[in-house]
Amino acid sequence: MIFNLSPYIFEIGGFGLRYYSMAYLLGLLVTYLWLTRVARYDAEKIADFCLFGFLAVIIGGRLGYVFFYHPEWILNEPWHILTIWKGGMSIHGGILLVSAWVIYFVKKNQWDFYKLADAVVVPAILGISFAKIGNFMNGELWGRVTDVPWCLVFPGADGCRHPSQLYEAFAYFLIFLILAWCTFQGYRKGTIAALFLILLGLARTTIEVFWREPSWVYWGVTAGTWLSVPMVIIGLALLIYRVRR
Repeated sequence: MIFNLSPYIFEIGGFGLRYYSMAYLLGLLVTYLWLTRVARYDAEKIADFCLFGFLAVIIGGRLGYVFFYHPEWILNEPWHILTIWKGGMSIHGGILLVSAWVIYFVKKNQWDFYKLADAVVVPAILGISFAKIGNFMNGELWGRVTDVPWCLVFPGADGCRHPSQLYEAFAYFLIFLILAWCTFQGYRKGTIAALFLILLGLARTTIEVFWREPSWVYWGVTAGTWLSVPMVIIGLALLIYRVRR
């Protein structure tokens, strides 16, 4: 099948709203609702947290993409760093900067770090799932060449390929269901955040190895795998630490 979907929800007079942009906005909304309705944090403080957290996702995601995938831009073509409308975001970069924001926010407000981290990762993984659907609608980050019946011919790609964006979206949605279920089971603080790192890292690595077309390969291993394996290790260390505590 030939991929011919529009990346825009609507387009008027040269202006349009992309599915990818809507994915980020939905992720922001879900995060606010989850933290105020389920985790029952103060709505006013969470509004500030979500606003600057959203900026951290955008800035961290973009800087992570540049640093991990196009470091040559920093010295040779620094203006490309700002061309965010052309695409290019890194999950790992976003997670790093959001983690730093959470640490700063809890210290400022004297909140429990592990409690907030457990609450944030649940809507976060759902937002990442939305973003992957946005990648699919953009016709980008396609998978490897295959002959499965549901393969798609994406613009700019040679051959029929796995819709690996949808594989990721489905995997992350399953992780959301797991983390949401764990939230209501009364597990020790910090374990849900640890599971987030472990499951996200394992899902991304599996999809990188079997289905996603690698964008960068270092020493025979894809960049996504290099970045995901440390997440699993950190998640396991955090899980062991919190359980022993």
